[in-house]
Amino acid sequence: MDSNSNGEMKQILNILETLVEGFARLEANQVETNRRLDSIEERQDRFEERQDRFEERQISFEEQQINFEKRQANFEERQASFEEIITDIRHRIILMENEFGKKIGLLLDGHVLMAEKLDPLPEAVEKLQEDVSIIKKVLVKHSGDINELKSVI
Repeated sequence: MDSNSNGEMKQILNILETLVEGFARLEANQVETNRRLDSIEERQDRFEERQDRFEERQISFEEQQINFEKRQANFEERQASFEEIITDIRHRIILMENEFGKKIGLLLDGHVLMAEKLDPLPEAVEKLQEDVSIIKKVLVKHSGDINELKSVI
């Protein structure tokens, strides 16, 4: 072999060594790139899991909100019902006051009149008792006089 071919061989070997070193670096870079991609994929998986949990929480929150809105509507219906009942009761109270108030007023007026009439009654009863007492005394005296006259006859 001649020195030219020897020189060419060295050049080819140098090129091959450079290529081998380049391939080794490429392989190392590819391994590093794969490692980084794996790390990114793991992070993405964790992110997706968190996103799924977040979506589940959001769905749960929306369900709770719907339940709350139903309860609120039910509460509002009850409140409206109570307001109707209260309005009806107030109306009935007014009707009762109008109807029974007049009757109670008349009844009280009658009691007042009776009380006024009964006020002089004790005095009249006392006077009657006195009169009865006098009549008893007179009756006893007359009975005695009659018996005396009977015995004389």
